[in-house]
Amino acid sequence: MIKRTFVVRLLAGTAVALSLSSCASFDAFLEGNHQAAANQTESAGDWRTLMQVAETTRDKGDARMALLVYQRAHNQAPEKKEPLMAMAALASEVGAPREAARAYRQVLDLDSNDVEARHGLGRALIDMEMPLAAQEQFRILVETHPDEARAYNGLGIAQDMAGDHPGAQRSYRMGLALEPENLNLSNNLAFSLILTGDHREAAGILERVVAAPSATDQHRQNLALAYGLAGRDTDARSLLLRDYTDDVANRSLAYYQDLRSGATSLLPAGAARDTATE
Repeated sequence: MIKRTFVVRLLAGTAVALSLSSCASFDAFLEGNHQAAANQTESAGDWRTLMQVAETTRDKGDARMALLVYQRAHNQAPEKKEPLMAMAALASEVGAPREAARAYRQVLDLDSNDVEARHGLGRALIDMEMPLAAQEQFRILVETHPDEARAYNGLGIAQDMAGDHPGAQRSYRMGLALEPENLNLSNNLAFSLILTGDHREAAGILERVVAAPSATDQHRQNLALAYGLAGRDTDARSLLLRDYTDDVANRSLAYYQDLRSGATSLLPAGAARDTATE
């Protein structure tokens, strides 16, 4: 079926094949296994050596231990940004956005002008379903780096999550003015237009996206959705069959019909929920 979350549409890189079971168990692991990390790195030298150990551990698939070793590197050199950035990036990749946000904030405490940390914090807040807090971070980026298209993309996603679709569309268009061929911005603009009922314009944008060599099945899903909401079931089915079986295509078409009739909604209840930052 169609993926219906905004986080899915933030195409900001490829996740590594690592996982953490839950935030709660992750926090418990961090609290209970510092000694194991200490034993593993007892013979390591300075923080740079610890960084190498962490990277090797990460490459072997042990994300949890790698995070702990990055933490030890940070403890050795609290004035250095590299351990915190590595820790934040890995935490984000393995589905621990709260830990990622915490590390990115520590980087910003060291250097408030760090663009990567600001962008990473915004993404982590989106992953935590805190769109208003995410908007604050991306607005800072837009103000300080107005030529950076991805800042407008992040701002647009946060605005869409908060229900401000006209504002989101303005942000995506400003990003596209800087990078007209950016598929992420085009895809997100089109999805936002779908949310406001502009199915024809959304389909036109997505047709250009799908024609690009680097287009993905997600882009084709969104175009099929635009076709389906516009009543173009034949076109939607033809597109779905490029990636899915008859059964999946039929279920998707039934979903589009439910959307057209008002029997279901595109966004799940509570999608714009926001909570206070730490």
